[in-house]
Amino acid sequence: MSKLVENQIKINETLKIILDSDAYRDSSLIKYMKFAQHLAIITENIDDVISELIRIENSLAFIRASSAHHSMISIKVLGKMINRLISIYGKEHVLELELREYYELIKPGYYFSGTRIVVIFKLPLFIKDSYDLYRLSIAPNKYQQALIPPYPLIATNRKGYVYMEAECPKYNHWYLCGEKMDHQIRQQPDCTQELIINQALDKTCQMTTITLSRISLEELDEKHYIISFPNATKIHLRCARDDYTILSGTYLITVPVNCFLFTSEFTITNTNDQIEGRPLKIMKLPYDKEVHANSSSHVYLKSIDLTRLHEAQHHLVTQPTLQIEQVPANYLYHTTIPLYTIILISVLVVSGVLILRHFGLLQRQPKVKNTPTRDDIYAKPENPGSQKTAIFHHLKMQK
Repeated sequence: MSKLVENQIKINETLKIILDSDAYRDSSLIKYMKFAQHLAIITENIDDVISELIRIENSLAFIRASSAHHSMISIKVLGKMINRLISIYGKEHVLELELREYYELIKPGYYFSGTRIVVIFKLPLFIKDSYDLYRLSIAPNKYQQALIPPYPLIATNRKGYVYMEAECPKYNHWYLCGEKMDHQIRQQPDCTQELIINQALDKTCQMTTITLSRISLEELDEKHYIISFPNATKIHLRCARDDYTILSGTYLITVPVNCFLFTSEFTITNTNDQIEGRPLKIMKLPYDKEVHANSSSHVYLKSIDLTRLHEAQHHLVTQPTLQIEQVPANYLYHTTIPLYTIILISVLVVSGVLILRHFGLLQRQPKVKNTPTRDDIYAKPENPGSQKTAIFHHLKMQK
C-alpha cells in the first residue's frame, strides 16, 4: 500500500507539470514522455489493487468456510505465532503438531474497525485436565432392561463429565473439543458417571424395559460389535476352523482379524483390524429386579422396513448397461473434406495473387543506365534556388 501511495504522488506531480503551460515550453516531448511513464505506473497500480482485492476476497471466503489457508498466513509467520504462544502459556498447553497440520486446526475470523478489515486467527489452547471419551451403547441385560443415556458420548474423569453428541476432531491420539455452551463440565451426581468411575448403580439411574422384535447390531470398530439376540439364534464363526453355537441375550462380540461371523440376517468380517478403542469391563453389579422393574418405563424397538429400498437398489444394480449410439467413423470425413478443400483453394488463390503482384512490381522498377561517378555525386546543383534543405533528427530515449 505504501508503494501505491508513492506512485500516486508521482502521478499528481506529473499532471501538474502537464497542465502548466510554461513548463518545458521549448521541448514539449519531454513532458509527454513523463506522462507516458506515469501511465505505466497507473497500470501497475491498478494491477496491484486488483491483486489485493482478490486476496482479501479469498481470505473472507476462507473465513466464512471456517478454514485457514496458506495464502492467509505463511509457514514462517505461523511458526513465530506458535513459538510466541509456547513462551506465554507454556509448552504443555499448546498442541504439538507439524506446522502444516495447524492449518486444519486454526479458525480464522474478522471484524471491522472503521474502514479497515481486521483478520484474526484463533488457535486452541489445552487445559491441564484430560478426559476419557466413552461411547455409550444401549444394551439390554438379561432382564430386558437398559440405561438410555441422554447423548451417545461422554467425556469424563474423577473431577467432572460432559455429554457430547458427536466426536470432536482427532489429532494424533487426542480429541480436541472446543469450549462451547453445550460442552460445559458438570459435577453434579450422574448415573453414567458413577457407573464408569465407581462401577456402581446410583439412585438416579432410571432403567428402561426394551422389547426387540429383531436382532440389533452396533459396530464399535472393525473388531468389536454389540449384538442383542431377542431369541435363541444360531451363529457360525469361521476363523481357521468352523464353530457353531446358539446365543440369546446381549453380547460384546470380538471378531479376530481375517475371521467371519455368520447369522441368518447378517455377516460380519474383520479385514483391516482397525481398532478405535477398548471396551470398558464392568464387574457384576448388585441388581434388584423388582425395584428397577417398578421404576422402569417400557419401550418397543422395531427395525425399519427397508424392503422397497433394497428392491430399488437391486433394480439399479441389475439394470442393463446404457448403450450410447456411436457415430460412424466416416461421418466426420464427409463433413470436413469439403471444408478443407475450400480452405486449400483459398490459400492457393491468395498465394498466386501475391506472387503475380510481386513479379509485376519487379518489372515496373526503372533501370539505371549509367553509374554516377564520384565527381557527379558531389557536383553542384544546376539551379541553386530550387535546392531543398533536409533536416535529420536523431532522438534517443533513455529510461
